[in-house]
Amino acid sequence: MTNYKFAQGESFNILISIENDEGKREPLGNPPSSHNYFFHGTAKKGNEIVDIQFKYAPLTTEDGVESAYFINAYIPADNNGDNTKPDTLGMEAGTWQYVIRESAFQNPTGDNAVNIVISGELEVKALIDDLGTDPENFNFRPAEFNA
Repeated sequence: MTNYKFAQGESFNILISIENDEGKREPLGNPPSSHNYFFHGTAKKGNEIVDIQFKYAPLTTEDGVESAYFINAYIPADNNGDNTKPDTLGMEAGTWQYVIRESAFQNPTGDNAVNIVISGELEVKALIDDLGTDPENFNFRPAEFNA
């Protein structure tokens, strides 16, 4: 079980890879033409269900095979009022149960394997916006560089 915390209006975002029995990453596919794995994920709180979105990471080459070896699982922060797409801004504060599954089949049936990749709790905190919009309320500075 893997748990994450974030506030309403912050993106939920994790990178996932799949390893074989030897501990080597499996190629997930070479989109858009080929897919070795298909993913599905949801977060649920009471009767409310939010779909987790997926996007392949850039292609890389490992052991001579060019493929996407990581997939980004995410719920965007804000979909700018588009109520047909999930976002964390619209998620109720509290604890959500989530699960991400994979299958080698796009439309798995009872005979096809479906595996849980990761599951746990998402702790969504209420949005706090008490700084206002006056730029003088913000102290902007460059990020530190770790050498």
